[in-house]
Amino acid sequence: MHKIFKKAAALALAGITALGLCSCGEKEEVYASKEHIFTAEQVQLPEGGVDYISKLLYRDEKLYIVGDKSWSEGEGDDAVYKSETKMQIVTLDGTLEKEITLSEEGDAGQEEGSSKYVTIKAMDNEGNIIGVENSYKWDMTTYETLEEKYALKKYDSEGNLVSTTDLQKLLDAAEKDNSENSFYIDNILCTDDGNLVIYGNSRGYVTDGEGNLISRISVPETSSANEDVWMGGIYRTGDGRIVMSVSIGHMEGEEYTSENKFYEVNTATGELGAEYPFSMNSGTIMNGNDQYDLLISKETGLVGYDLETQTSETIIDWLKSGFDNTAMEDNCTTVLQDGRILCVTHDYQLSGGGGYGWGGNDLLVNILTAADTATLPDKKLIKLYAMYLDIGIKRQILGFNKTNLEYEIEFTDYGEYATNSWDDAVTKLNNDMIAGNLPDIIVLDQGLDADSYISKGLLADLYPFMDNDETINRSDFVEGVFAAEETDGKLYKLPTYFQINTIVGKTSDVGETPGWTMDELIALADANPDKSVFGDFTKNDVLYQMICFGGNSYINSETGECSFNSEEFIKLLEFANRFPKELDESRYDDDNYWMEYDTRYRDGRTLLNLTNIGRFIQLREFEKASFGEQITFKGVPGTEGNGSAFNFNGSELAITSKAANPDGAWQFVKYFLSEEYQDLYAGQDSYSFPVRKSSLEKKAAASKERPYYEDENGERQYYDNNYYMGSESINIGVCTDEDIQRVMDLINSTTAAYKYDPDVTDIISEEAAAYFEGQKSAQEVADIIQNRVSNYIAESR
Repeated sequence: MHKIFKKAAALALAGITALGLCSCGEKEEVYASKEHIFTAEQVQLPEGGVDYISKLLYRDEKLYIVGDKSWSEGEGDDAVYKSETKMQIVTLDGTLEKEITLSEEGDAGQEEGSSKYVTIKAMDNEGNIIGVENSYKWDMTTYETLEEKYALKKYDSEGNLVSTTDLQKLLDAAEKDNSENSFYIDNILCTDDGNLVIYGNSRGYVTDGEGNLISRISVPETSSANEDVWMGGIYRTGDGRIVMSVSIGHMEGEEYTSENKFYEVNTATGELGAEYPFSMNSGTIMNGNDQYDLLISKETGLVGYDLETQTSETIIDWLKSGFDNTAMEDNCTTVLQDGRILCVTHDYQLSGGGGYGWGGNDLLVNILTAADTATLPDKKLIKLYAMYLDIGIKRQILGFNKTNLEYEIEFTDYGEYATNSWDDAVTKLNNDMIAGNLPDIIVLDQGLDADSYISKGLLADLYPFMDNDETINRSDFVEGVFAAEETDGKLYKLPTYFQINTIVGKTSDVGETPGWTMDELIALADANPDKSVFGDFTKNDVLYQMICFGGNSYINSETGECSFNSEEFIKLLEFANRFPKELDESRYDDDNYWMEYDTRYRDGRTLLNLTNIGRFIQLREFEKASFGEQITFKGVPGTEGNGSAFNFNGSELAITSKAANPDGAWQFVKYFLSEEYQDLYAGQDSYSFPVRKSSLEKKAAASKERPYYEDENGERQYYDNNYYMGSESINIGVCTDEDIQRVMDLINSTTAAYKYDPDVTDIISEEAAAYFEGQKSAQEVADIIQNRVSNYIAESR
């Protein structure tokens, strides 16, 4: 099946030239849809409320906000940590009607060695609020749990405690079903007949309102030893049915596939009823509402899902609405009967490396309301395709759609189509482009055949965009980064940050000069027969890593010519054959293995480290700690230049040659070259280098400073830059000018780019097996690989 997908994808691409590039005449302007756009307003939360919201319920224009508040009293060793769980009843205008303390930790009356806390799980049809109280005691010397209890707590709609019910019978039943794992109540659903569906640890039970066990929920049985089945979650549909999600995994040889299904649950017997296939690949599943069986929050939007037809309908498009759902709390989203959406988010900000950071007082309760389409401006559509959405790219889409009055980005997430394997998603993307559904912008994931797109003329040269933009100057960027991605002097892929793939070794072992041949690597291995070259690597690991880390060692991306029948590749096959076919995994059960793992380079038991370089301080980590002496960035044998290769981590952006709105596409793309965006990678906490020179210089300067954090007063508190090796802590200090220059020399002398083509690596792995098994010679296998890869490249171009 795997090979069929790949062959189909290659043949599909072969048709793009004829179907996708023969259009003529003036382009018709395409405008963005105004559907599924919502506007957001925030509920003003009461001051001094909660630091974190775990549950948001709604009834009769009131919010029930459940969360924790923590603080400490005293200083130093005398400091006492305290926390409490609260439920606040708040009107939509932010007025606090009532606040109830559900449980407290660390107060003076708390018995030492015990704890008790309450979590709110659901609201029933009558407006009663259902919670669970978990209390336990432990030995203060051994910290062994001595006692654990669950109790069901019911509060009325005013927050008054109505009843407390012991759930010991449920715990006893759960322990009897699986004594190896303790039972944790993850979720509770309320049925229309007043019963409760209680779920946790992939087990489900139905009780009455008093906690008496009615039934155990079944799980489908496996049909063979090659199949595994587990419960994913239990949900209530919009019409009151209880359904369970199940994942079924299949292992055929070395290929693993899985499928997801929903089953209706007969709560009286626990037996499973109607079965519904579920092909959606991503998203957070939630209970349904009056219109839909289930709600699913995806990367792109919130959708309503119909189990019978297996179809979904978009309710809100997060990106078109300029609303960042990355920061959304899963258990706190509700679609009201009037169509408004309630949800909880954090006011996250992009931090170093494009990730997110947040503080303590950033909770937002949002009310989202469908926008009046008559008031929305007409915007030209920019289509963006990607296999997944990088956080930094997502954040820019949100800002662009919110502020740009001329253009709007519409994102298509092809990762959703990877139902059985990633090939499904790639095939879907290629088929869409064949049909003429070309995007304006495509994010070039490493699994996409960018070279094929380039050879077919599908991508536009970005240099003219840069040269015609007064705000962009090519000399402001690391020259080698762009040069490594050029094809015939043109830049079709725009890298936005990078790491460097290389091999690191002690200078005393590998010499001072970067770059080497397979003969030199083999000579090092021969001279150290009692030492490991790379550590825990198999034959396939060595072959895969050396090919991928080596950039274009055996394939010329511009011409498509291959050299897999070369002497250098044959030597690589022979070298890989020295390693074991499989690893003895029993070693990982030995505590001594892990105690010695971190010191393997320093002690000389392992010679080389295949690694990624994305920070200046890594040089000191190598030399002051893991290797313990001077190192050389030696690179991968056979790789051009210094033996190292740029790795862009799927961060490259491209504008298609037939973009409907190329100027708008460039407006979006060029932001990733801006100082604002590039500075996200300039901090000590970023594990990638920025492509902008000024931001790279800032990153270098930051590496000369001691690490710090800002206290509650905004003042910097510095601490030692410690590197941990097992139980040992080594202060590696900060970078010197000499350290920085050595890393800059590595960056400036690197000319190759990391290339990963899953089709090619699969061919190599399949054919190399015959050599590793002694069935064919290295020369025979090299000739077959040369033939197969050459044919594959010819077909894909």
